[in-house]
Amino acid sequence: VMSSIMCQDGVDFGRDVRLLAEMTITGNKPTVGAGREFYSALAHDEELFEKTVEFVLSQGIPGSVEIYVQSTPSVPSEIRYITWTDEVVNNPSGLVCMRLVAPLRDGEGMLLCGEILHRSREMGAAPNLRHAVALRNNQEKIPASWRPYELLIAGSIGENGSPNTRFVVVMKYIQPSWRLMPRKTGGGFGKNVRLLGIEQITPPSN
Repeated sequence: VMSSIMCQDGVDFGRDVRLLAEMTITGNKPTVGAGREFYSALAHDEELFEKTVEFVLSQGIPGSVEIYVQSTPSVPSEIRYITWTDEVVNNPSGLVCMRLVAPLRDGEGMLLCGEILHRSREMGAAPNLRHAVALRNNQEKIPASWRPYELLIAGSIGENGSPNTRFVVVMKYIQPSWRLMPRKTGGGFGKNVRLLGIEQITPPSN
């Protein structure tokens, strides 16, 4: 059942401290009320845990995506007029698992791009342009439930020669397909922005 929620076969999500922290932060919000007693009940009652999983699955899960990411893909023609640099250099290639991560916190309606980029580093959710290209090239694997969101690709920054002008890549669904677009870092994003958490499943083949 749990395989319907997140990638497995190499990604041991039980050891993903960031994901567990995100879960407890959300659960501990006053509007949610899942404190120590709630998590203790889940931890010690397998039947209750199973019922909880079944309920969550019935609500529709944004899901995760497994794709193969090349180490050095070509830059798509629509954003080739911008020079892109990887500012996060330790992201994995090979077969990876991507999942949505919400950067805005409870009560925030929008956030400047610079702050989202800062949070993306803390969350481990700053993939590079090559990950966005791989995702765009395999978009038949992207869940339809991702379509309302703008996916900010936070690990690569672009410049076009204009002073004090930098760009990020945003991946957006415009029917009938997902598209890659540059967005200036001086602006902001609303509640529909999402980052991409990334985990390596298997390394690149030699």
